[in-house]
Amino acid sequence: MNTPQQLESTAARQVASWKFIRLLGKGGMAEVYEVEDTRLGTRAALKLFSCAKDADGDVRARFLAEAALLARLSHPRLVRVFDYGIDSSSDRPYFVMDLVLAPSGDPKTLADKEFAGADESHVAMWYDDLRDALDFIHARGIVHRDIKLQNVLVGPDGHAVLSDFGVAKIFDMSLRKEVGLSPEATLHAAKERRTVMGSLGYLAPELEMGVAASPASDYYALGVLVFYLLTGTWCEPRTNLADALATYDPVWMDILPKLLHATPAARACPSWRELENQHREAEIAQAEDKLSATAVKLTKTGRRLRIALCAAIVLGGACLAITTAILFRRPSLETVDVCFYPPTAPKDLEIDDEDFEDDAFVSAGLLEARGFVCEYVAKINRGEMSRQAVAEELKKRASDDSLDSYVTYLYKVSASNLLHKAQK
Repeated sequence: MNTPQQLESTAARQVASWKFIRLLGKGGMAEVYEVEDTRLGTRAALKLFSCAKDADGDVRARFLAEAALLARLSHPRLVRVFDYGIDSSSDRPYFVMDLVLAPSGDPKTLADKEFAGADESHVAMWYDDLRDALDFIHARGIVHRDIKLQNVLVGPDGHAVLSDFGVAKIFDMSLRKEVGLSPEATLHAAKERRTVMGSLGYLAPELEMGVAASPASDYYALGVLVFYLLTGTWCEPRTNLADALATYDPVWMDILPKLLHATPAARACPSWRELENQHREAEIAQAEDKLSATAVKLTKTGRRLRIALCAAIVLGGACLAITTAILFRRPSLETVDVCFYPPTAPKDLEIDDEDFEDDAFVSAGLLEARGFVCEYVAKINRGEMSRQAVAEELKKRASDDSLDSYVTYLYKVSASNLLHKAQK
């Protein structure tokens, strides 16, 4: 928080039409302020170069190049620059960008302690946010080179926004010329200094050995960042990921080992959303296979039909609960736990044994009825219908005289249980 002296000093300052409101952050090369346009009254963030006038010209050039670069990039997960210039009173360059504040109205980055060991649904959302941002810049020949918690802002919608391209590497030569970077001068400086760009703890192994940065090195830094957000601890080179992630969603074991692979060529940055869908589809297929196998086994036994029917209803209800939980388990979505077991159907429902003479017909009817109920469970999860409303629809379905009695029985069981859950 700013001290009274800082607030007083800040309030008295102005660059062009931008009046300083408060200091948001300070780094080695620049300070970031919340500012207000004195003409329009709009708020923004202003990044002011803070190095001494006689500082290395390459540092100043990189600051100006960052402004020019961000002004050319338009993506919801990147900070947008829309004004820049030189402060006439101090001869310091500056640029103006989007003001990104957390829902609380305060500036937040993922480095704030409240985000360590965050909820998995939020980490999954932030991961996909940053993955989208990296895909966007990598496709344009840009490597960020400084992916870390402090450079990821939390926006008003809770999503992550990537910032600070001060040490970004631009491989696209035409883009380098557009932002004012000379390929020859940069190569000469790199040979002379052999400087490793990035932050300790996030550096990929090859960077520490002097290998040039690449999209793969951004992936490694992202892996370190995600591991910390999940566990609240740093990922060391000897960390056993299988043990560390044993209690987390198995999707992470399809992501983090690829991000943190020791070999750059083996690294990848898969989508959380796509992997989660694949896991969900595989689990649904397994549940349906078990249901089909059990139905066949039941029809081949010499048990009485009423016992077989009760067992099928119990199994169908359990599989429906599993399928529903899988279908609607998403990181950022509340799910409704709908389980139609144990059955609480009316005791006076009569079953016509003649309906069960054809074993294949019984199995097909059970799957058809389960699919119909599952469709309405989806409407509950999406908030389109209440449990009471779905129960009424199932009762109407059960009143269809053309349905077989065991299908009617399943609909009434489902409706009764829904009403029972709605009353709790």
